[in-house]
Amino acid sequence: MRGAVTGFRVSWWKKDFPALQEAYKELKRPKVGRMARLRGTVEPIADSPRQPTEAEHAELAERLAEMPAKEGASVE
Repeated sequence: MRGAVTGFRVSWWKKDFPALQEAYKELKRPKVGRMARLRGTVEPIADSPRQPTEAEHAELAERLAEMPAKEGASVE
């Protein structure tokens, strides 16, 4: 069995500039997943689905242009 704690020491120091930048970036990120990021146990996200081609974009734009507008809706 260990003896009773009779005291402890607290200390800190100023981070160098690159470490300060990293800390600031982390503070700006969402809190969710922070411990996993700090521990290095983050699982990578699976590849995202393929992006539509220019032809598919053009076809979608044509189809949307042909659709009747809803009353009160605005297009910006």
